[in-house]
Amino acid sequence: MGRFAALLALLVAYYLFFHADDNWITIAIQATILSVVFLSITVITGMAGEISLAVATFAGIGACATAQLATNVGVAVIPAMLIGAIIAAVVGALLAIPALRLGGIFLSLATFAFALFFDSVLAKISWVGGGTLPIAAPRPTIGSIDFDKSDKNFLLLCLIVLIIVSVAVILVREGTTGRVLDAIRGSETAATSIGISATRARIVVFALSAAIAAIGGGLMAMNERAANLTPDFVAQQGLIFVVLVVSLGSRTVEGAIQAAIGYSAFQIVILNQAVPWIPNHLQPWYHMGNPPQTLAIILLSIGAFTYAKHPEGVLEFQKRRSLAAVQRLIDRWKSRRGDAAEPTSEHYAPASEPLTPAPSPAPSPSVPQP
Repeated sequence: MGRFAALLALLVAYYLFFHADDNWITIAIQATILSVVFLSITVITGMAGEISLAVATFAGIGACATAQLATNVGVAVIPAMLIGAIIAAVVGALLAIPALRLGGIFLSLATFAFALFFDSVLAKISWVGGGTLPIAAPRPTIGSIDFDKSDKNFLLLCLIVLIIVSVAVILVREGTTGRVLDAIRGSETAATSIGISATRARIVVFALSAAIAAIGGGLMAMNERAANLTPDFVAQQGLIFVVLVVSLGSRTVEGAIQAAIGYSAFQIVILNQAVPWIPNHLQPWYHMGNPPQTLAIILLSIGAFTYAKHPEGVLEFQKRRSLAAVQRLIDRWKSRRGDAAEPTSEHYAPASEPLTPAPSPAPSPSVPQP
């Protein structure tokens, strides 16, 4: 399965860099950036089991910090993005300290309240969100490579960032932090009894999740050449992101990437009709003209219902069921071959057994009578 996924990724990359037009490059860039943002949900929800509705807000913090530092302070845009990630991590940790005392649905509501507060108050401050105007953000130049001249070059930069972030998430999941979070998810009481601090682990995960979302937000600002809080990073977007990722699969890196690809393709190809022949020939409302604007909300609601039945995500459930079906076919094939290869005593005797009768045992010597 892993080799097939790698081969498919190579084929897609070959098509994008050598044959795709500008529309598909745009879709690929947005999907790659959103994959980075969605990996923050993999960390906070898939690893820690907590639901944060401020993912889009932390991405917006990263976008605003990147644009402010690069445009108004004169910092190079890549270091500005990293500084923005640090700022978001600090904000995420400070938010987690009081919010973790609530837990459950109240924790999610607290993060959503912070998202609304950022949209209504902080984003209107000129040195934070730029007020009512977007903040310009340049694309980087590394050596002789100017990422502003070619979208394919910028797509390559986004893919490199996605690979780095994905490897970091996997290392965290397989490392000490991931095992601590697994222990807490299994039994927080038992984990606390052996000296594990659940609060400290969750604060670290909140900070890491906010930093990853901020990196994605910085890339989004570079892609659009401006930090557009509306409509890219409004509070409602965080709710949509979380529902989408947990519906498809929040526990793996590929789940976040698949969610980002589906979201980008649906938004650009179907709703915005960037590739006209797809919505004009493959949609069920072909004779109705444009697709209904409520279609995304309807599909999102259906996805939320599926989460109740498959908490691991629809794609993860389907993958596990497919692997189980393949394994059953392999076992059945092996058992049939085994039945055909094994000889039975009704047909012939094994070659190792002698064909002549075994000699009778020698009589025991007689004991003379006195």
